[in-house]
Amino acid sequence: MRLLLLESTSDRLGRSTGRRDRYGDDSENGVDRVNSSARCYIIYDNCSSMTSKQNPLLTDLCNMSVERILYLGYFYPAEVVASRRLPSSNIAGNNRMRRITGALASAGLRVDIVSPGICAKCGLTSKLFYGAYRTHEGESEVTVAPAVVVPLIGAMLEILFFPFWAMLFLRRGRFDGAVFYNYSISFALLAVLFRARGIPYIAQVEDIAVPAKADWKPGSETRPAQQLLYWLCMKVVSGLSVGIWVPSQRFLTFLPRSKPYLVVRGCVADSEWGEDSPARLLTPIRVLFVGKYEIEHGLDLFVAALEFLRSGAPVGRLYEFDCCGTRDYPAELRSLSAGADRPVIRLHGLLSDDEYRKLLAETAVALVLQKGQGRHANLKSPSKAHEFLAAGKLVIATDVGDLALNSGSQLIMLKDESPEELVRIFEDIAKEPEKYEKIALAARKYSRRESSYVAVGTKLVAFLTRAFISSQPRGT
Repeated sequence: MRLLLLESTSDRLGRSTGRRDRYGDDSENGVDRVNSSARCYIIYDNCSSMTSKQNPLLTDLCNMSVERILYLGYFYPAEVVASRRLPSSNIAGNNRMRRITGALASAGLRVDIVSPGICAKCGLTSKLFYGAYRTHEGESEVTVAPAVVVPLIGAMLEILFFPFWAMLFLRRGRFDGAVFYNYSISFALLAVLFRARGIPYIAQVEDIAVPAKADWKPGSETRPAQQLLYWLCMKVVSGLSVGIWVPSQRFLTFLPRSKPYLVVRGCVADSEWGEDSPARLLTPIRVLFVGKYEIEHGLDLFVAALEFLRSGAPVGRLYEFDCCGTRDYPAELRSLSAGADRPVIRLHGLLSDDEYRKLLAETAVALVLQKGQGRHANLKSPSKAHEFLAAGKLVIATDVGDLALNSGSQLIMLKDESPEELVRIFEDIAKEPEKYEKIALAARKYSRRESSYVAVGTKLVAFLTRAFISSQPRGT
């Protein structure tokens, strides 16, 4: 594929390389700057006219294609979760890796997923040691590493065992490089081994870890020692990489400024798009809230709004609320759901993929209430928001991640983050449903254009090619 879409920043490339003109003159060397504010570049299929003297890097890009990569992350197939008695299937991480793999495959890249397959909270089983497990995810092969399955001990042994096993796995075939999904102690050690061997890799940073004094105070929802340890791992994995993928521009403040980067906000499979017709906001209007059920993720705002609706507000009779994503709901939410008053509140617990998709299809409005001024406002980006946009839901969100880019035209953004404001929006939706149905439809169209496998896969492969080429000494 010769049409490559590169998202980067010329300013930062200039700082990192000392050369603002590493692509040469835009008009003469086949690079067209189509949107300077978005920092997008397109390399056209006129590479045959280039010479290495005119633009060596561009010539290398035209002659090279990335064909196969290793995708390292804590991906847990259902069979491994059951046999090794893992506490959960890491749903958010699995879904994100599954979608990125699908996008890369749609662009013609072969992806091998490799997972450590163990965690500190695994259960005891009839066996202490499990061999490697292999399966397929779409067109990609998934290999789960061998592991000692003993609570805590297995995770401690993984730190030393997995990096060396992964290096041996590399000998199975020819890989052009790798992608690390997030970070851990074993991934930090593996990053050092990759750097020593000259193997290029991309750091896909989905969460930012930053230690803070407030984390040590009683009642904090953040584990302070874990934040400090993960911060060190994040620094190592991102610092030794040849490039970085992030889901939000805000993350870049906390990552090495010398690295080329790509912002990948949403990635959605074709099967996840909603209907071409608007979401029907018919009463009772069903609203979906998906955990985490923590203050940082808007639990207090959500509960306060429900209490206001339950206190006799007329609009409460026009709504029903569906909650899922945990087995252990907070006491105040369980108490509200037990009442017989309107609005109806349903607690669905943890759902399978099929059950969740059925529930998502039945709802019309989705809430993303992570606190815009909270501890993790700039450190986490709610990937669920892009899933909701793709499904054609009317999304009500706070100013986190890069969601402000979609405010107004594709979603409703809370300004005050107060229960009174949220209830007012519920009232407006009930009064003018057609107006908000158009917003939901615009969200779906936006997602189909920006977050489809084809759109995202093209960007990812182009960035991989550029990053891997840039990491090689000239002439190799």
